[in-house]
Amino acid sequence: MPREYVMGLDMGLTEDDAALIQDELGDRGAAVGTPGHLGGVAYDRLGVTGYGVAEAADAAARHQGLPLAGARVAIQGFGAVGSAAARRFVELGAAVVAVSTAHGALHDPGGLDLDALLSARAEHGDHFVTHRPSGSALAAGGELTMDCDLVVPAALQDVITHRTAHEIKAKLVVEAANLPTSAQARTVLAERGITVVPDFVANSGGVVAAAFAMDARYSGFRPETTGIFETVSAKLRANTVTVLDGARQQEVTPHAAGRRLAEARVRAAMESKGRIPHG
Repeated sequence: MPREYVMGLDMGLTEDDAALIQDELGDRGAAVGTPGHLGGVAYDRLGVTGYGVAEAADAAARHQGLPLAGARVAIQGFGAVGSAAARRFVELGAAVVAVSTAHGALHDPGGLDLDALLSARAEHGDHFVTHRPSGSALAAGGELTMDCDLVVPAALQDVITHRTAHEIKAKLVVEAANLPTSAQARTVLAERGITVVPDFVANSGGVVAAAFAMDARYSGFRPETTGIFETVSAKLRANTVTVLDGARQQEVTPHAAGRRLAEARVRAAMESKGRIPHG
């Protein structure tokens, strides 16, 4: 029942998949992320998650005293999230110096031609890296350990291992994918003074957009995208600073600080509802 379970977009799913589920179940409330022409909030196509990743990265960079304007960014994965993040990074003045897909990577220390990359991706899919629309070839995985200021893993989980963490040269890692770093890797990165913005903070823009879509599932009016982007920016920037402040004050990793904060909020809610004893 849509009241209990609603499908949202994730890796490998498209807006049309969400539309099919709505149609098969005969309920407009059965899925979110449907195409705009069907009245939905197509947050994948809009690039909301990737936009939020860049906003969180900008907030983290400012927190660390690293201006994003002029910073060099390497992005692993150039799908819906990675490509949208790249667009926003460029708008914020950063240079995207490396991108990758499962078929290889491209690198240019002066900054890749993003328009050429996006055009080639639209024509060739993930194979666009083999056509070299900009930059030179780089072995897949090399984007994580190259000389840059920010690394954005936006593909699969467990790509930054204990071993990889020792080779990271960036000052900041922003988790656009789910679980891209291992617990051991995060410990190593913390010891090396490299800040990691947790996935549940950095890539939550899609969840924020889905909340707008959830609220409007049965409405005849689609939420304005301007308001969605503004909310994503405000919430992710604020959450990033809150978590990084907590990590600094508690002398723990940002992941640990974020989980502690989330657990405290859940506990407070359960206490207020009488689910568990106070204290």
